[in-house]
This record gives sequence, structure tokens and C-alpha cells, in this order.
Amino acid sequence: MLTPAWGTAGVSRVSTGSATCGSPEETSAAQLEASLLRSGTTFIVVLLGLMLFILVIVWAVLGVHGLLLGRMPGHWLQQRVQQPRLWGGGALLMLLSLSVNSPSLHAVGVGLVVLGHVVKPTR
Repeated sequence: MLTPAWGTAGVSRVSTGSATCGSPEETSAAQLEASLLRSGTTFIVVLLGLMLFILVIVWAVLGVHGLLLGRMPGHWLQQRVQQPRLWGGGALLMLLSLSVNSPSLHAVGVGLVVLGHVVKPTR
């Protein structure tokens, strides 16, 4: 019988279809590794979801502040946004487009946010 040149010295598992046969320690270690990978992935997904939720709330607060009060909070935003009411309306339209799943409404919101940055005040 011919044996391959690399040999079979390091083989500890024999694959039979979809199941693998190995020592119980290897099987439990593989299951533990898979479980840790799933729990780590779940943690990351939950953390990203929480961060997205917080970002949406902050965006809504900035939009309402700009639309109703006519000015932006903070020195940095006040310098960069020329028309806070346009910017705030666009920000709220962008959030509304997420709930109604409308890409065209989202595009209009993005356009209003850009116009809020670019259009000079008429005063």
C-alpha cells in the first residue's frame, strides 16, 4: 500500500460525512470556540445597534433644534451651517425616510442638509 509523502502522523479527526470523530476534548473545545464566537458576534451587533440608536436620537434632536429655534447648538455647527431651518428640516426628512423606507425622500433630505450648509443668509 502506498502512503502519501507527507504521512498521516498529525491526523486526529476522521471525517465521515457531516460529522467529525475525534476525542471528546477536541469536540468540546470546538463547541466552546463556536459558542464564544457567536456570543462575541452578538455583543458586537448589539453594541452597533445601540450606537445607531443613539446616533438617530442625536440627529433628531439637532434637526428639531435647528428647525424650531433657527440656530444650531454649539460653536462648531453655528459656524458651518448657514441656514439652520433648512438643515433641520432636511435632517428630520432623512429620519422620516428611514421609517417609510423611501430613498427619494432621503435624497430630498440630504439635499436640504447640503443647502443648509451652502445657502447664504438673506439678512
